[in-house]
Amino acid sequence: MVSQLISSTPPQHTRAVTLALRSVVKDNGLEAGEWVVACSGGPDSLALTFAVADLGGRLGAAVRAVIVDHGLRAESTAEAEQTRQVLARWRIAARVVTVNVRSEGGVEAAAREARYLALRENSGAGAVVFLGHTMDDQAESVLLGLGRGSGARSLSGMREVVREDAPSSRTWVRPLLGVRRWDTEGMCAELGLEPVQDPSNRLQGGWARADGGPLPRVAVRHRVIPALGEALGRDVVPLLARSAQLLDADASALEEWASRCWLPGEDLVVEDLAGLPLAVRSRVLKDAAERAGAVPLTQAHISALDKLVVGFEGGDPIDLPGGVKAWRERESGRNQPGSEGVQESRPGSAPSREPQAHGGADCKREGRVRRLIKIMKTS
Repeated sequence: MVSQLISSTPPQHTRAVTLALRSVVKDNGLEAGEWVVACSGGPDSLALTFAVADLGGRLGAAVRAVIVDHGLRAESTAEAEQTRQVLARWRIAARVVTVNVRSEGGVEAAAREARYLALRENSGAGAVVFLGHTMDDQAESVLLGLGRGSGARSLSGMREVVREDAPSSRTWVRPLLGVRRWDTEGMCAELGLEPVQDPSNRLQGGWARADGGPLPRVAVRHRVIPALGEALGRDVVPLLARSAQLLDADASALEEWASRCWLPGEDLVVEDLAGLPLAVRSRVLKDAAERAGAVPLTQAHISALDKLVVGFEGGDPIDLPGGVKAWRERESGRNQPGSEGVQESRPGSAPSREPQAHGGADCKREGRVRRLIKIMKTS
């Protein structure tokens, strides 16, 4: 059992990392079971691995690191083995997993997809998986989302804790979103650790776009954030991270509201949807479309779905990803299945601005002629 890798009175940067980890574990009630750390060998993940191994050893958790070798650089295999040996010297269990990254699409997205798949395959049901993203990474995510014209959920960046439903029931944890990159680098220096320096994080010499320019995240890190800080005369990283936190609260509230307005399997009734605020209605439509298999959805798809609701005649049927179609049709009946639980907006009344309990009395009127949004997989 690994324990007390870190003294009870750690130096400055190590203290910042360990306190952040302890706080997240305690505040979220994370049990000391199977703890898996994604470790690339870079300063962020290396510092986190040592902090998790230390805390897990004290609490009785079974801690191990998963080192993913993407095979995208000639040096990656040697670097992964080097990282494993560093952890082994400190008696931290670690395993190197080699993955195949798809050649089509963006290399960053493909590498991320392969990495998360490897982490899932190397962690059991109920495991806690720790990821080493810092506040600096969060700030970059906010700006990247802004550059894509994204909504509140994307602009809220990465979530600190994400719990999967059964049967996997994993908990994904990013305990360092309140910690700066200089703290993880400083912790490695304080403990005498030599992290791997990934050239893909550099402006020059790393991965590049097809036109030869730097990858978006690298450009944001080395160009956009410094330029924004210089323009505003202050450190913008904590400001961007705070915006992400505020937007996360807003997006979560809207998602909760939307979940009360429609349950999977119920009809999507135009009259009910039309009375909802756009921010709530669009979330209901997105949820329904994704459950029908329409992934990935873009904002253009969601806007087209909304036109089916608010358009005078609903417009033509629309094609969605995954062989899914959506259209509007009329249906009449008394208390038809699925009509009981959807909120109703009375004609001529202002839509409610607060979430209400699912299945209000207004949703149970008999004998009405309903207009329905149908979203179905057709191929």
